[in-house]
Amino acid sequence: GGVSYLLARAISSPIRRFRESTVAIADGDFDSRIASRIEERRDEIGGLAQDFNRMAASLQLAWRRQAELTSNVSHELRSPLARLKIALELARRETGDLPELDRIDVETERLDELIGQLLTFSKLDPSTREAMEQADLAELVAGVVDDVRFENTNRDVVIDSQLDANVSVNAYPSALRSALENVLRNAVLHGGGNVRVSLHTEPGNVLVKVQDQGGGVADSDLERLFEPFFRASGSNDSHGAGLGLAIAARAMAMHESSISASNAGPGLCVEMRLPILPGFDARTPQASNKHKK
Repeated sequence: GGVSYLLARAISSPIRRFRESTVAIADGDFDSRIASRIEERRDEIGGLAQDFNRMAASLQLAWRRQAELTSNVSHELRSPLARLKIALELARRETGDLPELDRIDVETERLDELIGQLLTFSKLDPSTREAMEQADLAELVAGVVDDVRFENTNRDVVIDSQLDANVSVNAYPSALRSALENVLRNAVLHGGGNVRVSLHTEPGNVLVKVQDQGGGVADSDLERLFEPFFRASGSNDSHGAGLGLAIAARAMAMHESSISASNAGPGLCVEMRLPILPGFDARTPQASNKHKK
């Protein structure tokens, strides 16, 4: 019995380590490797550990090359785009306002936005993370809501926010802000002009919920909403490139937190859950803030 126990433990322990590393890589942590003591074993498990680490290194290299390519291409596109904007302004001075020039201006702005999203997406690389710091999530959400309201000053947009608690979280500030901005902008763009943002606590977590009234998406598309460049079936909207929610999903993965989407009522509901710092201070809830522009 003792020999069988030791033999079973010698087999199950490295298998458990294989599983942990596999899950970590699937979640985007390409630095995960099998320990050298397992890799140095002179049996099939040791050989498997060597092959696994070699595979993980190849995946990490491929990921870095892809991120570098996306970033470099985006940077290279910025220069001719800037020159195109200057040429457009010079053409306006010579010919005045023409419908064709207005159309070029609109398409240029869309291209500039797409390049910006590509740069943001490429920067959310697990190997190049900024330092984590303590952040007041309610304050961060309120700031994002104000910014998105300002961006839509000339549109008939209503954003109703209800922040029920001020909580502290460990966060990569710019990445988390990018996630919140992209989810809210997506809701405003596709949500029929009426969006509700709420924040409240759960046991051990804080939940940020963004609800729109845009009719939702097909149930079969819910799981794919967070894939890069994916557009829901039946969507004929010419705005955006399908990167906003993908950026949000990658940012949440960096925080080891979750993001999900569901059809709720007349529209789509996106939920983001983050762990609360131990001993957080739940202060007086903020009143509902409803603002129309």
